Amino acid sequence: MLGIKLTLNDDSIRNIVGMANMPLLMFDEYWLALFPKEHKSQRIKSCEARLVELMKKESRIREKIKLLTQKKQQSLERIQSLTVEVFTYKKKPAKIEMKKCRTAILKANAYFLLASYQLSIVEDEIGKVNRDFLEETIKICYRLMHESKERIDYLEPKLAELRDEVKKTNVELSANEAYHENTYNLLHKLIGVDMIDRLDKERSGESKKWFWA
Repeated sequence: MLGIKLTLNDDSIRNIVGMANMPLLMFDEYWLALFPKEHKSQRIKSCEARLVELMKKESRIREKIKLLTQKKQQSLERIQSLTVEVFTYKKKPAKIEMKKCRTAILKANAYFLLASYQLSIVEDEIGKVNRDFLEETIKICYRLMHESKERIDYLEPKLAELRDEVKKTNVELSANEAYHENTYNLLHKLIGVDMIDRLDKERSGESKKWFWA
């Protein structure tokens, strides 16, 4: 029962969520098995849609950061390759290019800081939506767990009765099968199969066999 009380209010759930290690539930195999489309509440559907939107945004920002990092690295490497031409041979074109590379690095740093800030905002939003997602999941799971427990408590005695009835039926069936076999064998020995068939027809008035046939 995970130490959860039998009656959960919103504050209890929020406290649990606050202490939980929260994966992205929409990708969890157990969650997917328990929540087919027809079991999803409107809140869960809204959270799912928002998470998909935010993760796409996160992916775009991370790709931008990756490109900025690559460009910065390329500029740094180019500056390094220009060092001799600029400081030893005092070549003006090399100085101009080095200045452009430094400007590109400064711009990349500024864009990198902006993108990192944007990423932190998106990650915080993903965490918030996922907490809402988790809260709703706990509510539904807790309800479903107790509904299934009620059904178990109802079905277990019925199943026990059915098992007892099946056991008694099997005993009676075995006894009748043995009785049928023994009586048939005795009549077969005393009067033969042809006479048994004749008695069957006389008893039923048709070609239907007697109860041991």
